[in-house]
Amino acid sequence: MHPDPAAHALGLVALIDAVERTLHTPVQTMVKRRDEQAFARRNGDQPMYVEDAGRLLARTLSPRYPGVAIKVRHLESLHAHDAVATVDPDAAAAAGWSRGGTGEISRG
Repeated sequence: MHPDPAAHALGLVALIDAVERTLHTPVQTMVKRRDEQAFARRNGDQPMYVEDAGRLLARTLSPRYPGVAIKVRHLESLHAHDAVATVDPDAAAAAGWSRGGTGEISRG
């Protein structure tokens, strides 16, 4: 059980659990140096572009959290830029994800 009852009351634990199940990786705010290699290996088992992560999260979260905006950011350590993807609520609704649909977002 999470040590903070307010986190349960706000639904944060359910949200974190849904994100972790969707992306097949734990949410990490910080990784200790000694754990970094194991964490990188675990994430390497499920490689994913930030755009794919955004779509998967939108499909998972939109039915429960209508109007949710998704932003996925991979903090790059090897490049001078980060990888970022966003899914706005209108795009998720247009794809039918807020109703549990599996449609694709058009690339207009």
